[in-house]
Amino acid sequence: HVYGAPSDSPSTALLCCFEAGPAMKFVSVLGGAEPASFSEAVLNGWAPDGGMYWPAAVEPVSPRTLSAWESLSYPRLCEEVLKRFIAADDPDVTPLDLAGIVSAAFSSFGDAEVVSLRPLSDELHVAELWHGPTLAFKDLGMSVLGRTLSHLLRRRRQRLTLLVGTSGDTGSSAMEAVRGLEGIEILVLYPLQGCSSISPVQELQMTYVARAASNVHLIGVEGSSDDLDV
Repeated sequence: HVYGAPSDSPSTALLCCFEAGPAMKFVSVLGGAEPASFSEAVLNGWAPDGGMYWPAAVEPVSPRTLSAWESLSYPRLCEEVLKRFIAADDPDVTPLDLAGIVSAAFSSFGDAEVVSLRPLSDELHVAELWHGPTLAFKDLGMSVLGRTLSHLLRRRRQRLTLLVGTSGDTGSSAMEAVRGLEGIEILVLYPLQGCSSISPVQELQMTYVARAASNVHLIGVEGSSDDLDV
């Protein structure tokens, strides 16, 4: 994540990001778990104490780096940002591995730019976030996460079952992100039409993938998405 922070100069903004070093670690926001590596944090999902993971250190990105990022494509920018979450000596995800993960993640997108910036006027532009396989902006993150999970599981010779409860686009995006990937099974629960606001298109997206991919499973539930959470 890149975010704005006040700088010493009133005319500029300092963008900060997570700067990875040899000992990049992630800690629980609840403070009750041991620090984890990038790979451990990704595979765990949640810290053992039930908290979300957060980088142990946050360092500013230099203006020179930000300037260099300006000309990058979205996939290359994604690589550069992710590198700052991964220790330089991480044996599970090398720079070459990361390049392959990102390339594969966006290979099914309908636009080579992945995220296109379209001008509406000289002063107004729109970022198109719907070029993923399910047309949802969640495809941007889900596709990378799915490929990262599969890569780590393959390296460690492990398997993982994902349990997902969805009210619509999260389910189809998660299913597309892992369909056919080695080491991953996914079970998605969704509220049937008539029990929620899920659209026919969203339902068809999920039922189609569930029929097409052997590692994807779908269960319709008589109830709302809140009922699924319970």
